[in-house]
Amino acid sequence: MPCPGCGWSSGLDNSPPALALGRVLDGRYRIGRVLGHGGFGITYLAWDDNLHLRLAIKEYFPRDSAGRAPDGVSLAVYSGQAGDQFTYGLDRFLEEARALAHFDQHPGIVTVKNFFRAHGTGYCVMDYVEGITLRQYLEQQPGGRISVADALKLLMPVMDALRAVHKEGLLHRDLAPDNIYLTQDGRIKLLDFGAARFAASEHSKSLSIILKPGYAPEEQYRTRGKQGPWTDVYGLAATCYRAITGQVPPEALDRLDIDDLVPPSRLGIAITPGQEATLLQALAVKAGQRFQSMAEMQQAWRAGTATPQPAGAPRGTVPPVPPAAATLKAVPLERPSAQGGAAKPEEDRGMPPVKGSITGLVAVLGGLVALVLVVLMLKGQQEESRPPAQTSRPPAPSPGDSVAHGEERYRFLGQDQGIVEDIRTKLQWQRCSLGQTWTGATCAGEATQYDWDEARRIAPKGWRLPTKDELATLIYCSSGKPAYWQPKEGGCEGAYGPPTIWPAAFPNTPQSWFWSSSPYAGYAGSAWGVSFGSGGVYGGGKGYAYCVRLVRGGQ
Repeated sequence: MPCPGCGWSSGLDNSPPALALGRVLDGRYRIGRVLGHGGFGITYLAWDDNLHLRLAIKEYFPRDSAGRAPDGVSLAVYSGQAGDQFTYGLDRFLEEARALAHFDQHPGIVTVKNFFRAHGTGYCVMDYVEGITLRQYLEQQPGGRISVADALKLLMPVMDALRAVHKEGLLHRDLAPDNIYLTQDGRIKLLDFGAARFAASEHSKSLSIILKPGYAPEEQYRTRGKQGPWTDVYGLAATCYRAITGQVPPEALDRLDIDDLVPPSRLGIAITPGQEATLLQALAVKAGQRFQSMAEMQQAWRAGTATPQPAGAPRGTVPPVPPAAATLKAVPLERPSAQGGAAKPEEDRGMPPVKGSITGLVAVLGGLVALVLVVLMLKGQQEESRPPAQTSRPPAPSPGDSVAHGEERYRFLGQDQGIVEDIRTKLQWQRCSLGQTWTGATCAGEATQYDWDEARRIAPKGWRLPTKDELATLIYCSSGKPAYWQPKEGGCEGAYGPPTIWPAAFPNTPQSWFWSSSPYAGYAGSAWGVSFGSGGVYGGGKGYAYCVRLVRGGQ
């Protein structure tokens, strides 16, 4: 059976180029199984023969400048510039181990017990603690994500640790869910300073660095990019974004020309405006636009306490702004008084009471008449400017009729008219979402929500999930006059009001996300969804539950 101390078992061994199981270093550390490996080194579980303790040992092993020698232990360093980089990096590796050893009492940093040179490279000996990485933890959560509050509980201790590290002139430069560790006893530890370099070092700027796409800021892609605490600010914020949305942010270089980072609120995440502003500032592409220190970002996180987006809002939607909300003043509601009956509206409390006088009665009646006239005038103006799409009770069409949609657009098929054909695209759509029933006049009942895999399996023979572009052709934007929505990432430009799908053709449509058949190439765990409530197309986790609309034809 495997050794409980180091993981060794007869007939098993670590895969090259890792050190073999059972190899002894520095006369006392017996190498066990590999815990992890990256561009700068390999970390092993190990057994201390002197103290009879399990430890973790990291071997400095930069893949781009060295390889394993034929003896299976030493490193063979490449010649030329790669050799110079290896030598410089090894010195920094050991210096950093010495610096990190000073944090042995910090609760957020794994304790360094020892470090030494051997076999042409260096080794750092650390405490081994049971637990899992943040990446593993997130993969266990529904939708691969957690709430903003839970994310901050996990990441605040990491920010505290980074503040202490930055104070000593060190940077981490490899922040990602893989390098944040959740111990079994509830502590949060910052792991793997393998990409760390002294911030004041000029030589380190020309050192090649292996980056994690989505987590590294743009300055880390440039050999002369100026790095500092703001570099770790970006990596920490990207980790937070991944934790709360289930998606890795787009690569920083891809955001330089067109920044397609989707704010969490547009993905249906419950987050306060202040928190979202903090996160987006920390994820700014340009270093100068980010927080310049961890302390600044932490202060902003703690201050971001405004009201969050409604938690009950459908995932992936933006709560729409009612039409003309900016120009129409709401009439104050009457509240029950302590004595019973109706209390006066808030705005009327300062008015003198009218006590039955004829003059007062005439004034009241005159005011009511004026109010009615104003309401009728506003209603008339709204009716004139309202596009045909906004009619909430369209007349039932006859078989073969088409619906005016700025042009002749749809016609109805079938004995019960439960299918609608788009004349422009030749696609045939079921008028109701899955879970609803077509009554001959409307879609009755509530739409059923399915995750992506269920949605793809549920379609009956001859029907399928539409592509994102096909689904997006159904969206109808209004900005003073009818306008078709263009099938691309993004939403309706200008003002628009729900429903954003033509109600005469598709009655009783939920203002929610609908699955498309198109997977999201930027992240294996996502697929594209279209929101009829906000007029947008976004990537959503495949485990989320969205509504389904089926189509046939085309392709």
